Parts: sequence; C-alpha cells; structure tokens
Amino acid sequence: FIDTLDLTTAFQKGQSIGCRIGTIKPFSLGAALGFMTGDVITQVDDISALDTPHRFKIYKNILAKKRDEPITVHFLRNGEPLVFTYTLIE
Repeated sequence: FIDTLDLTTAFQKGQSIGCRIGTIKPFSLGAALGFMTGDVITQVDDISALDTPHRFKIYKNILAKKRDEPITVHFLRNGEPLVFTYTLIE
C-alpha cells in the first residue's frame, strides 16, 4: 500500500502531520479510492498516522477487519480536512 500510493511522511513546521500521497495515476488503486496527489492521510480508524509505530498499528487494524466493517480515513486536501469511509467486501 505504501508503494501503491507512493506514501512519504508529510511535515508542517518541522513536525510530522501524517502520510503524503505521491503521484496518483489514472485508473490506479489510489484513484479508485478517491485520493489525489498531495493528499495527506492523518488518521485511520482513530489511529494517528504520524509515525511508523502508529502506521503499523493501522496496518494491523485493517488486516483484522472483517467483511462489512468500515474503515474511516481522515486526510487533508489542500489543507482542508476530509473523511472517506470504505467498507470491506469480498
């Protein structure tokens, strides 16, 4: 997922604020999920995306999800907070 979305740490005033999404290509997973180049993921299911330990926690949390359980992603687009909610299906 990190490679697919070309994720890097996003900083503001020297502090991590989350994961910046790199280049989103047309018809890619990132585009299908509704993300745009430069979006910054700040939180997934109430887990901060500020540092590596939290990002591993997000990963484990998503792997433990069952079908029909939602995943809520908080992110910034052009500095504006947005939320996407996805539902896992087979």
